[in-house]
Amino acid sequence: ACWRRCLQDAGSAIYSDGQRIQPYLLKAQALQEFERWGEAVTALEDCINTIGNARQDQSVLQALAEAQFLVRKGQRPDLYALLGVKGVGSKASEKEIRQAYKKAALEWHPDKHADRGEVERREAEAKFKKLGEALEVLTDEFKRKLWDEGHDLDSISQRVQMRDQQQGGRR
Repeated sequence: ACWRRCLQDAGSAIYSDGQRIQPYLLKAQALQEFERWGEAVTALEDCINTIGNARQDQSVLQALAEAQFLVRKGQRPDLYALLGVKGVGSKASEKEIRQAYKKAALEWHPDKHADRGEVERREAEAKFKKLGEALEVLTDEFKRKLWDEGHDLDSISQRVQMRDQQQGGRR
């Protein structure tokens, strides 16, 4: 009830005086509490587009980056479920992940679907590829940590690339 009231009050404050940053930040925070991340992004973008100095305001930029991160996090597939690691999720050991991958890979291997129709064959190939990506992320300690924090595959790739460049520069 508290966040619902906050959302209403922030909306009223924006309506009566749309030139203050704080109501937009509160509105975005309330929307995030309701897991309405896309709407939080929109509220913060409205703030930036409406208030001239909001583009330079670190609290707005940080809140926008966080809201965008949560949108991407919400759109990610569940790699643990994809592999069939049931119940334990992020607590699964590497051995459990590899066993689940082996079982799923045997089921979805393209050779097992070679005699099927074109659509089914392509679906099996796509699923098999996703299984490989899931295994790669969940069995690499650095990538798995990022995944469990909520990063998507693109963000993980960027961070791995940055890490590799930094380590390459020290050698």
